[in-house]
Amino acid sequence: MRTLGSSGLRPFSHLAVGGGLVLAVGGAEVIGLKGSRTRVIDLGGAAVLPGFNDPHAHVVYHALSSFGADLTGSRTIPELQHRLRAAAARLPPGEWLLGRGYSELELAGGRGPTRAELDVSGL
Repeated sequence: MRTLGSSGLRPFSHLAVGGGLVLAVGGAEVIGLKGSRTRVIDLGGAAVLPGFNDPHAHVVYHALSSFGADLTGSRTIPELQHRLRAAAARLPPGEWLLGRGYSELELAGGRGPTRAELDVSGL
């Protein structure tokens, strides 16, 4: 484990945890903290990363994008084209169309639409 703090980037071999918290990091001296409520882990050269829990929202972006085409769950490019055409039909002439929510990984072929495929849609 390597920590970043006032001591800079330093490697450590042991981690003490208890009560859902990291209590200490260090070398063999951390083993002395082991007890009924404290677990000491020999990292064996492994990396330790924090739980990346980032509960936030982009409320303004969500509000602005809610006016566009919801492409969530689309499985094919023709389905994307159909949804985009339907959303475009609700817009005044000259307005921008925003589509959101599809995943290239979920589309047949594993790729997003090309410009030519969007142009064919009449958009």
